[in-house]
Amino acid sequence: MNFISRPEDLAQEAYYTPYINTVVGDNLLECLKTVKKATEDFYLQLSIEKATLKPSAEVWSAKQILHHISDCERILAYRFLRLNRGDTSPTLGFDRILFAENENPNLSITELLDEYKAVREASIQLIKNSNAAFLEVTSTYKGTILSPRILAWLIVGHNQHHLNLLYKGFNL
Repeated sequence: MNFISRPEDLAQEAYYTPYINTVVGDNLLECLKTVKKATEDFYLQLSIEKATLKPSAEVWSAKQILHHISDCERILAYRFLRLNRGDTSPTLGFDRILFAENENPNLSITELLDEYKAVREASIQLIKNSNAAFLEVTSTYKGTILSPRILAWLIVGHNQHHLNLLYKGFNL
């Protein structure tokens, strides 16, 4: 499969709608690659000082955000896999704060980018080789409907959301 169209009629109150709406373009695989390249470019130009800067105790550093993007993508891809194989059992959540607090703080930007690129490539292969007959299979999470189509677009939308915040935070 080389194309998964955007989900239609997204519920405005759904947590994922603002993320998906940040994505520019209609070709999912191209969007995944474009946002991956933009994310790599952003992090490659950051100094270690900027990458580790935490504006406040409640705000993550750019390094932590990159780790968060990879963690979330793994979880979203797992949810995609389950639904795309017909498993409609309710989707469990995860504690993003706990994940951030327990990440490996000693990883370099290069190591985090290598991890990010590997996770993204795995997601691209999963989505590209998915079963089109199961793209509309649904489950629930936080009272909203999820489908593989929504999850695939959420992967790129979540990444784009954080990249937009990083550009804004660094005045780029």
